[in-house]
Amino acid sequence: MKLKLIATLLFFGQLLGQSIQVGDVYRYNVYFEDLIKLGEANLKVVGEEIVRGSDTFHMQFSIKTSSIGDKIYKIRNSVDSWIKKDDFTVLKQIKKSRERNFKRDYVTEVFKNKAISNSKEFLVPEQIFDPYSLILTLQNLYDISTQEDHNIDRAENTVIHFDILDGPKTRKISLNNSGIDIIRTPLGKFKSVTFKPNNPIKNGEMEISYGYYNNRLVPIKISLALNSGVIVLKVKEIIR
Repeated sequence: MKLKLIATLLFFGQLLGQSIQVGDVYRYNVYFEDLIKLGEANLKVVGEEIVRGSDTFHMQFSIKTSSIGDKIYKIRNSVDSWIKKDDFTVLKQIKKSRERNFKRDYVTEVFKNKAISNSKEFLVPEQIFDPYSLILTLQNLYDISTQEDHNIDRAENTVIHFDILDGPKTRKISLNNSGIDIIRTPLGKFKSVTFKPNNPIKNGEMEISYGYYNNRLVPIKISLALNSGVIVLKVKEIIR
């Protein structure tokens, strides 16, 4: 089964909006190459706001290493995103990156097929998504497709294509369902499905694993490629 993310989100937009709630918080332990604990990360739905006349969810993703993690790979990253409720496309993104000695800040706003990032103007697809908000968007898309029987195997062989916004540039990404696995996290052991790129993940890309927790499908593990190496996020707490 192949799904195109844009068409599916437009079709299910109203239903998906009911599954994302203000106050949702996902907390993760962060590991370097899935071995050494570096710190913590948070993914949260901060609130509902009006952006240029559109109803949006304000979402925030942040990573901070501990004092020990700082010595290995210091990170102070945060991304605030405002995504439309009707189709989950991004209207505004504030990205602050601090990785070792690398420092970069961007404020980007999207106007249909045009975006402006730190005064730089460039063209974008009319349907473009924020990569970190997409973690919850993809979660709800998958939950809709399996909610009748919670059979996590039903989405096997799914390929989802989308365009994402990353500060002053865009990127096309395809995520493939790599099958079912058992994943252990600080919150427990999960039967999970993982979506990943065809090739090893590159800077800015991610792999996302979902499992059921309290009768809801949730992102339990995220592998994220940064400027130097891959960090792995494993869920330790979910607040709703």
